[in-house]
Amino acid sequence: MTTLGLIGLGMECADPAETLTNLPEVSRLVITDERPDVVAQVAAKYGATPVDSVEKLL
Repeated sequence: MTTLGLIGLGMECADPAETLTNLPEVSRLVITDERPDVVAQVAAKYGATPVDSVEKLL
């Protein structure tokens, strides 16, 4: 299984986050952005793991 990281959620974050979480090979999606509210929203919607910095994601 694979863990992927998504840095910067931008305006189109839903498409990549949804696509990545639906791939059978991806066991975990870790996300971060400078906007904690967006990170929390996307994490809740797609079951992603939120982190509060790029350093923690890497």
